[in-house]
Amino acid sequence: VGFREIRHVSDLRPVVNSHPQGRRVDPNAPDKYLSPLKCLTVALPQTFTLCNSSFRYESSENPRRVLTKPSKPVYNDGVDNEDWDYILYVNDVLGGENGGDRYLILDVLGQGTFGQVVKCQNMRTHDICAVKVVKNKPAYLNQSKMEVAILDMLNKQYDPNDRHHILRMFESFTHKNHLCLVFECLSSNLYELIKQNQFKGLSISLVKVFTGQLLDCLQVLKEARLIHCDLKPENILLKSLQSPHIKVIDFGSACHEMQTVYTYIQSRFYRSPEVLLGLPYSTSIDMWSLGCIVVELFLGLPLFPGTSEYNQVSRIVDMLGVPPHHLLENGKQTHEFFNFVGVDAHGRKQYQLKPMDQYASEHRTNEQPSKQYFSHTKLKDIIMEYPVSKRNAKQSDIDKEMAFRRSFIDFVEGLLELDPLKRWTPQQAAKHPFISGEQYTGHFVV
Repeated sequence: VGFREIRHVSDLRPVVNSHPQGRRVDPNAPDKYLSPLKCLTVALPQTFTLCNSSFRYESSENPRRVLTKPSKPVYNDGVDNEDWDYILYVNDVLGGENGGDRYLILDVLGQGTFGQVVKCQNMRTHDICAVKVVKNKPAYLNQSKMEVAILDMLNKQYDPNDRHHILRMFESFTHKNHLCLVFECLSSNLYELIKQNQFKGLSISLVKVFTGQLLDCLQVLKEARLIHCDLKPENILLKSLQSPHIKVIDFGSACHEMQTVYTYIQSRFYRSPEVLLGLPYSTSIDMWSLGCIVVELFLGLPLFPGTSEYNQVSRIVDMLGVPPHHLLENGKQTHEFFNFVGVDAHGRKQYQLKPMDQYASEHRTNEQPSKQYFSHTKLKDIIMEYPVSKRNAKQSDIDKEMAFRRSFIDFVEGLLELDPLKRWTPQQAAKHPFISGEQYTGHFVV
């Protein structure tokens, strides 16, 4: 009972009742009927209403996951928290106040001193993007307006075809007194890539690929006479996890070479000697940061992980020596880190790094001996002695790797030149054999 003989393949097709008894018509398709599954899922509110005529449902009343911490309303008519951050919720909508595009909030991507970055969907185009929601405070608002102006100029004038690894900004708008910047949505940053690799460093060939792209970006910035001022692995993002294509982000600290107002710039590990010493600075500070970054990509650990400004200076001096006389002579902060110890035969003042206990006593700080990440002190020794992966490697492969490292050392030394006047420009660095692929025959002279 219940079985029937199959005579043709068409007998295997399911028999569907197009007019099932007792089923409701699908409101979205009047010629179809709702299945029991749909009645208890996507059409559940209507099912409840049929069971209880007083039942009412509004999607706006759904509990929403809060993305901002702290989330207690304090300022701006209750939409800002105590830090003047806009309190963001999943499925909240940004924009649309003046007829512009509206952005549905999906998740948080990051938070910082400037505000928050959230992953959103453009409700008109359905494209995924990143929206930076700036704090509702004048200082952050003014700096972010500068970021908008800089990115607008870079995107439209200097990189209109999106070829030079610079973040794309689609638009900006104001939402409940918060400036919002809409960017392309990218993938992981290079610090996360190093972390996922267990801080063991990347292959030197991959480091070369990343470095070439960063030099391309910095050439455009130099042409525009712009200084990024905060170049670090966290501000370099992969476009996707499937390719090594990268983009430089976060131009919130960027400035024009003729408008170098701030003295406290650059993240400490990547801070240049001229900034540490309180000297005027130029686009060359980004080249110093680049030198620190590319070595970190290769080693997996920061080259100068200073615990304080003094510790940062001491690490640089230990590895590269005392900065040139003219930098120390003119630096506003030289006396903070160095002692005057006399004059040389030419009448030039001589300086020596202050001992740690002297600096700690003068500044009432608890300076401690810094942790040493490497068994060697000099840059050349650190790179050449870094372990080579010998798994299934032929001697010829190891020899090639060591030759590549010698070229890499010469390249990095041009970036980590203490004197900013002698430090390589992006255009000069791009000609080095490490980047150009030409055979390295000895010290590269630009």
